[in-house]
Amino acid sequence: MRRLYISLQLLMCIAFRSHSQDIHFSQYPYSPLNLSPAATGVFDGDVRVNALYRQQWNSVTVPYKTMGLSYDQVIGSVNENGSRNAAGIVINSDRAGDGNFATLQAMLSFARLFALNNDSIHFISGGIQAGITYRSLDISQLTFDNQFTGDVFNPMAPVNETFERDNFIYPDVNAGFGWMGIFNNTTANTGISFQHLLQPDQSFLSAQKKLPVRMQLNAGVWLKRDDALSFYPSALWMTQQEFQELVFGMEIKFNAQNKSIRKRAISLGLHYRMDDAFIPSAAVYFDQWRFGISYDINTSGLKTASNGKGGPEFNLTYIIKKIHYTAAKNNCPVY
Repeated sequence: MRRLYISLQLLMCIAFRSHSQDIHFSQYPYSPLNLSPAATGVFDGDVRVNALYRQQWNSVTVPYKTMGLSYDQVIGSVNENGSRNAAGIVINSDRAGDGNFATLQAMLSFARLFALNNDSIHFISGGIQAGITYRSLDISQLTFDNQFTGDVFNPMAPVNETFERDNFIYPDVNAGFGWMGIFNNTTANTGISFQHLLQPDQSFLSAQKKLPVRMQLNAGVWLKRDDALSFYPSALWMTQQEFQELVFGMEIKFNAQNKSIRKRAISLGLHYRMDDAFIPSAAVYFDQWRFGISYDINTSGLKTASNGKGGPEFNLTYIIKKIHYTAAKNNCPVY
């Protein structure tokens, strides 16, 4: 089946590692609105902007290019115990393979963070996202098995395939819940989210193919050893129909300065996507900015073709903090 086989296998089999055709990032803690709607507004500040760029499989085929941009902010006043409302928007773009399989997504997000007690130790959050997704495919760039006669390729041969459409738009809704606890030098968080609650039709063919609901479980703990050193072990597990993905690892942060808004540090991290890739990473924190880079080292069965080259990913985070909260323990994790 030649190139069709390669293209579709990459779109489907690699998509197994990519949340079953869903957009994903290796630096998942720094894509909070993709992680869960409940993460909207859960950070130490008033306004947060996250940008990510990912390129993958350059050594195998036409590289997969994924971009994500999110903005969220606190809405209204923050209660003394830390409770707050927040809203935001996330925009994702992805382009993959010879057929320029493209996804463009825009989602509005709203969340509420509740303090479970007056001393601001335990918090729960709930959030919802709603928006639209546009998908397209350049069918003219694909080749099919019956265009090959022996070792000869005839581009004029009929493909005997019927595509009902080459682009479409569908509505989408996500929901999520989270918990956060702040204890002395430890900040822990965990959450669950459900993506594609409407299960929209995503097929380019005449037969309907619903996009299955994806469930995500995430957890992380910031462990502060002293003013100079902290650790962030974290994990993310996803399941979508018969597909599953598990990513886990740790980031170690070396603080050079951690006073007021002058938070300057570097961090090193290593994560592992089960049966797929090791993900080393590094980041620089400079006041309200964070710049991070990671690289997927492919370990799956595709490594023979990829030579272990997954791809780089870049993250840029900017946080504006206008308000100094009166609650002394209100230190939400900075994603």
